[in-house]
Amino acid sequence: ALSRMLEQRGQRLRDLARALPSPEQLLAEHSQKLDHLSIRLPRALTGLTQRKRVQLGERGGLRPSVLLQGLRVSRQRLERQVDLLARISRQQMRDRRTHLDQIDRMRETLGYKNTLQRGYTVVRGGGKVLTDKAQAVGLEVLEIEFRDGRLSIGAGSAPPETKPEPAAPAKPGKKPKKTKPPEQGSLF
Repeated sequence: ALSRMLEQRGQRLRDLARALPSPEQLLAEHSQKLDHLSIRLPRALTGLTQRKRVQLGERGGLRPSVLLQGLRVSRQRLERQVDLLARISRQQMRDRRTHLDQIDRMRETLGYKNTLQRGYTVVRGGGKVLTDKAQAVGLEVLEIEFRDGRLSIGAGSAPPETKPEPAAPAKPGKKPKKTKPPEQGSLF
């Protein structure tokens, strides 16, 4: 039974092998295509060479004047690109400068000097800015900064600075009014 089964399978394999094409048949079609393309290749190369010769002839050949013209065209194209990049760079610099100016104006607006102009003061003591009443306790000298100057308060502090009011300009033909000198105050 085993021998018969092997015989049947062998026969089946031989039948299937007859249905397969031979290796020569498999390669024959591709071999024909290769032969056909190998015949066409020299003609295609010759035709391409002729077309390129005609194009080169239409452009004037390889004379120096033709080559210089091509170089001029390339140089002009490059100069236009460089000019465009320069304009873009200048615009970016203007934009950045504008942005920086805006930030600087905001810094000035938010700075403490403008706060002083609005009527606020800065109190300093012990070498630092004081923000709480508790920080001032125990300090002998406080310095208060106003919009028009600083004032020291406490033991051994100098008298406050005062700026004299500017005199009004005299009108022609009139005598200037005599102003009263500022009072000195008490020494005791």
